[in-house]
Amino acid sequence: MKPGSPYSPWPVCRCGRARSRKRSLAAPLDPRRSPRPPSWLPTAYPIEVPARLTLADALREKLDLVGTHLGCEHGICGSCTVIIDGQASRSCTVLAASLDGADVRTIEGLSQDGALSPLQQAFADCHGLQCGFCTPGYLMTLEALLSADAPPSREQLLDALAGVVCRCTGYVGVLAAAEAAVAARYGAVG
Repeated sequence: MKPGSPYSPWPVCRCGRARSRKRSLAAPLDPRRSPRPPSWLPTAYPIEVPARLTLADALREKLDLVGTHLGCEHGICGSCTVIIDGQASRSCTVLAASLDGADVRTIEGLSQDGALSPLQQAFADCHGLQCGFCTPGYLMTLEALLSADAPPSREQLLDALAGVVCRCTGYVGVLAAAEAAVAARYGAVG
């Protein structure tokens, strides 16, 4: 079915290409939806979700937490990574209904009192981001990795970073930022 045909679910813009129905970040929030919860508070936010709604879609559509990005929607690119019960997980492959009672931490919960976390500051200082699309995935992956008591080895660090795909930076700044974050947290790279 072609975009723009009478039976197509996708509207067509003036140039003739199909447009996505995803809400623009600049669009006003729907007042009928729940207000954006402060994700840095350890509070439960019960929401009703359809059985087949992914966690990424629930975060973005039900809670307006749009920091979790959707890239491939197959769990390959890593840009949708969140922390579920202490483990980095791809939110595009997890059904939200399966997380009843789980502790879910998103990118919005990293900053502390409006200031950048040490991990975020390392990415800013070491130019570990460019367009920023993959950055939430890197930050959440590293946050889970750095929550251990012992510093990760360089191999563990490289293995964790390999789970997120970036098309802009060439990974040099990302690796430098990760190593700076490890050094700030533990004193040295293991």
